[in-house]
Amino acid sequence: GRAPADRLRRTLAEAGADLLLTDAAWERTAREALPDGEAVRIDAPAPPPAATTAPTPLPVHPDHVQYVMFTSGSTGVPKG
Repeated sequence: GRAPADRLRRTLAEAGADLLLTDAAWERTAREALPDGEAVRIDAPAPPPAATTAPTPLPVHPDHVQYVMFTSGSTGVPKG
């Protein structure tokens, strides 16, 4: 049903996520839950490198979140 995508959508919105790592089994749900963001399959074969130069390092700040945990909570609504 729609419940997993709706719950995931609310969780991602609360977290302010614009990128979601997923696998083949959850790809459709991930794309539905994050229509304006990017769902990246971690089990897809990697494309060949396009360039021979190293990528430009991005600045890293303490405000940059890499991992967000949510629990189901006692009310059943995910809480981060």
